[in-house]
Parts: sequence; C-alpha cells; structure tokens
Amino acid sequence: MPSPTLTSLLGRTIRGTVGEPWDFESGAGANQISGVVEDVSPEPSDPEWMLCSIKPFSRNGRDVTHVLVVARYPKTERLVGVCAEKRVGVHFVYDPVAGCLEASRVGEILSAEELPFLVGSIQLA
Repeated sequence: MPSPTLTSLLGRTIRGTVGEPWDFESGAGANQISGVVEDVSPEPSDPEWMLCSIKPFSRNGRDVTHVLVVARYPKTERLVGVCAEKRVGVHFVYDPVAGCLEASRVGEILSAEELPFLVGSIQLA
C-alpha cells in the first residue's frame, strides 16, 4: 500500500484547535478552525504547506477566509501525519489585510518576515 501524500488531502475537511491567542473565535467556535484543503505543496517541498478555506474569523475589521497551514515543528512532524489520524502541531498563517490567500501567493507568504499566524493543531474531520 502506497504511503499517503499531501495530495490525498485535497478536498478533505480539517478541524483545528487554536491555543494562541487563547481568546480566538471563528465561525467554527471558540478556539476552533474548520475548513477544506484547497491546495498543497508539491512533493518534496520544504516547508510543506496546505492552503485551506475556512469558516471565517475577524481581524482588523475584515473576515479572514483562508489560512496557509505549515507544521509548527517541521523537523519532527509532517502535515501528511493527519492522514494517519494524528493531530499535527501547526501555524495557521493568514493575511489580515486581504483575508483571502491564493496558491499563487504562497512563495511570497512563506518569505514574508512578519505575517501573523495562529498556533494550534489539526486533524481530519
């Protein structure tokens, strides 16, 4: 049986918890994020990433509808671990100005010095 890949997560629903900030609220509830994987990094890739549309949360008066998910500890955890029903520690990177992220901007986003992020974990819903 072949090993799961990030591509196998396309279209799957993820559920996440947010630990920082501790008072986080979204359309999914208190300290929760939920959404659908829309795009993933090519393999192999460093860092691995997933682009997810999510139930919105508000920052600076704007709705954030997409997050770029990257492993919090990329040397010890891989995003594909969610395929094995594991909870993976992540950063949910977002753009508080645009609210929506597109796959064509991933390189720019990953190289940005100070784009905000949430700290949490994900698993498949």
